[in-house]
Amino acid sequence: MSDLHNRLVTMLIDDLGVEDRAAEPGITFDEIDVDSLLLVEFALLIRREFGKELPEGSLTAGSTVADVVGMLQEA
Repeated sequence: MSDLHNRLVTMLIDDLGVEDRAAEPGITFDEIDVDSLLLVEFALLIRREFGKELPEGSLTAGSTVADVVGMLQEA
């Protein structure tokens, strides 16, 4: 896994209190009980940490950390 992927997982676990399963490849936010409010908080953390804003609505319950990595690499 990339450094970016690992940093995002760390943010989910340490900053948002998401369960450690967030590190599992392919697991969706829904599967680790990340609701829409946490997704908004995650997007704000990403903007603060990386200076990149994700398109509104791009983070969904069916998204994975790998999806977010791809979005950040494209931004």
